[in-house]
Amino acid sequence: MTLLDRRRKAPAPERSRTGGAQPRETDGARAARLRRRARLLSWGFPFVLLALVVAAKLLTMSAAAQQAIWAYDAKDGAGVSGAADWMGAADVVETHKSHFARGDALVLAGDFAGARSAFEEALRRTGSDDECTIRVNLVLATEKLGDAARDGGDAASADRLYADAATVIKQAPEGCFEPDSPQNQQQQGDRLGEARDRLERKRAEEQASGNQSQQPGQGTPPQSQPSTEPPRTPEQQAQDGRVDALERSSEAGQQERSEGDQRRDYLQNPPAAPVDRPW
Repeated sequence: MTLLDRRRKAPAPERSRTGGAQPRETDGARAARLRRRARLLSWGFPFVLLALVVAAKLLTMSAAAQQAIWAYDAKDGAGVSGAADWMGAADVVETHKSHFARGDALVLAGDFAGARSAFEEALRRTGSDDECTIRVNLVLATEKLGDAARDGGDAASADRLYADAATVIKQAPEGCFEPDSPQNQQQQGDRLGEARDRLERKRAEEQASGNQSQQPGQGTPPQSQPSTEPPRTPEQQAQDGRVDALERSSEAGQQERSEGDQRRDYLQNPPAAPVDRPW
């Protein structure tokens, strides 16, 4: 072996498939290729980031939904509200669910006007799967506002709110009422039908009451006769005042209990088959 044999032999140039030598990439061509690769990566990065956000949203949605269900069943309005905020973070998929949960939180807080607005926003954002469920809660919240207006003596506002709730039912798709429809798996159609009957009855009662109040009086009102009873002593008047106060307190307590029962029946503990929440 000679010294020439020990020298490192230069590598043979690569051959193309056609048998020719592969041309060496120049520095300028390599830089251009790297710039094209960087542009492609920069254009694709937002889509990759969006896909990661959607995946994270889907993973956390079920946990937030379960938290909302537990809190709602425990009548924990703050817990439901927190779960709604959690679902609303990075709200890029199923955006109606956070608004629906927020509406339920406001129901538990007794804020039926705020609940109505939240349910209306959920209805605007939802697809067909949860539409009937959202309409049920929107109708009930609007009906409660009508009841409050009626009890406050505002018959015109009550009738308008009852009419708004009836319109929500009228605009419901047929699937809400079909027995085997995927939209009516929890008897949403039955609850909408019951609400429609209640609203018609309440509107009829309000209209009848308004007609009676507008009828002119017939005949001459009877003349008041002077009282023959002796005047009440201060002690008797004080006793009468205490009795009246007790009666008013009892009536107020009964009305409060009745309204609480209605709230549970309408929105919190629906009778028969409850409607599933869409979260």
